[in-house]
Amino acid sequence: PFVCVALSNSIVEGYPDGTFKGEQTINYAEAAKIIINAYGYITEPSEPWYQRYTDEILNIGAKPPTVSSVGHFITRGEMAYMIEQVDADIYKLLNEQGGSTNDTSNNNTNNDNANLTASYTDYLPGDLDKPGKKLLFFWAGWCPLCKTNNDRLLDLYANNTYDVTTLKINYDTETALKQQFSVLSQDTFILVDENGAELERISSPLQEDLENLLQ
Repeated sequence: PFVCVALSNSIVEGYPDGTFKGEQTINYAEAAKIIINAYGYITEPSEPWYQRYTDEILNIGAKPPTVSSVGHFITRGEMAYMIEQVDADIYKLLNEQGGSTNDTSNNNTNNDNANLTASYTDYLPGDLDKPGKKLLFFWAGWCPLCKTNNDRLLDLYANNTYDVTTLKINYDTETALKQQFSVLSQDTFILVDENGAELERISSPLQEDLENLLQ
């Protein structure tokens, strides 16, 4: 049924012989086409066929750093990375179109402020030294639960005002922070006070749990 839905919405076309070969690994060009079509980006026809899709992925900033060619076979982690970056781009566009002055699109614009109050933003060195309580979100692009909670946080911050800033920390690269806070798994949330002292910790929270942490 998923293939039928994708076909009816022009997300995929299949191979010339009418098959889809779902057991095969897709390459970067194919993944780019699927994602761009699925999210409804408008592109002009190109030669070769994949150029318009890979160009759009590159413009968005969603090309995984591990991909070196269009024929590169995509891993689950790389696909998750691409989707997460496109999600952030879509949210940013919607936020801009809505005329919102509170940008919570995970592009670090909030880090220019001295106070991180009421924002959801990527972690940058020095953020823990800024005023106010903070919720540390150790996420990974390949983690489905992290993806779900990322979407929840985007929605929560878009529709509510909080005094707690959530810092999105890359579980795969921020080794020092993982050691500092003894984090053993992704999708871990740690609430800290303005001095960096831990107040509460939870893993794989439900939406209600997240709301409680932000109150």
